[in-house]
Amino acid sequence: MYSHTRGLTNDKRGRVEKEKQVDDAAYINLVDARELFEHVQLLNKKIADQEKLFERRIHEVRENYRRQLEQHKRAMELKLMHHHERTRHDLRQYQSFQDGWLDQYAEEQGHLWDLARTQHDGIHKMAKAGAITTDGGYQPRPYSHGVSNARVYLSEFQFYVYMHPQLPRTPEVLIQRFAMGLRGRAYEWVYPILQDKRRFHTYYRDFTAFLDAFAREFAHGKRYSFDMN
Repeated sequence: MYSHTRGLTNDKRGRVEKEKQVDDAAYINLVDARELFEHVQLLNKKIADQEKLFERRIHEVRENYRRQLEQHKRAMELKLMHHHERTRHDLRQYQSFQDGWLDQYAEEQGHLWDLARTQHDGIHKMAKAGAITTDGGYQPRPYSHGVSNARVYLSEFQFYVYMHPQLPRTPEVLIQRFAMGLRGRAYEWVYPILQDKRRFHTYYRDFTAFLDAFAREFAHGKRYSFDMN
């Protein structure tokens, strides 16, 4: 028997034993509750530490992604800048080439006009004598496509008209002569004009309007002044 129950009756001893069991159970529950509380606190601390770790990792991932995005953006901006520089350089070269070609072309045309002017009197005399006909002599090179070729054809046709002073200067005749040198898509463009004079009556009253329409279609709207005299 326990020492604290000596000298007690059986009933009292039983009550004391029950009370002690209750106290022991309460103590055990208290210990378990404290351990549970400490365990919960430990879990909460681990969860908080884990959340902080995740936040740091998320921040690192975002920063890394932001740096990569900035680097990619700078690389693309640099590449785009180089592309623009290259484009401007190519455009300057093209403009320089075009200016040089136009200067050369103008010089050649000037030479042709100088040659034509020196022969002007002789051509008129030969035309009156019947030595030159509209079916012979200088002819413009046929045209089918190309902006620069269209401008050349316009200039050469003007020279052709100049070289044939006996050629009637009526719009209808000039349109027919102009159409004789057209090929491919250019001829497909002029064919309806030749077939339907009523529909294109404006052109048959004004040869300059016809040349303007041709220039808009094939020469980007550029046409040198045309002197039919």
